[in-house]
Amino acid sequence: MRFLLSVPVAGSLIAAGIVASATAHASDTATETRKLLASDGAAGDNFGFAVATDGPLHLVGAPFDDDPAESGSVVVVDAASGTELRQLVSPGSFFERDDNQFGRSVSLSGTTALVGAPGRDTDGPQSGAAYVFDAANGRLVDQLEPFSSTAGFDAT
Repeated sequence: MRFLLSVPVAGSLIAAGIVASATAHASDTATETRKLLASDGAAGDNFGFAVATDGPLHLVGAPFDDDPAESGSVVVVDAASGTELRQLVSPGSFFERDDNQFGRSVSLSGTTALVGAPGRDTDGPQSGAAYVFDAANGRLVDQLEPFSSTAGFDAT
């Protein structure tokens, strides 16, 4: 088991990413307050590979969630109750999402979620992409993709 791949701190809460689960701890005592598990988790999904926390929400990445093969997903969790609110997935068709590793990196500021998908084939094999979501409602706000294999990104 890999332990502590990602350890964000927000106020009095620490969210520790552990492949197969994520845990929330009180920062002043390091006492585990809850263990988060994916509702559709399976071996090899790497749920907990990346975690982020800010205010009332946690994001937990599962970059090898295999619906389809290693497309990845991110679970939005209510920090107070530990309840799974929604699942974010890489936009696009079944074939466009294959091997994206969506959720390999996550960041959260308020309700704005940034999710990395380094395996996305936007400008050649595994050129990558990043997606901005409103974590409160799951709506895709923006998609960042390379516009050239040699320089920069283009917000589409």
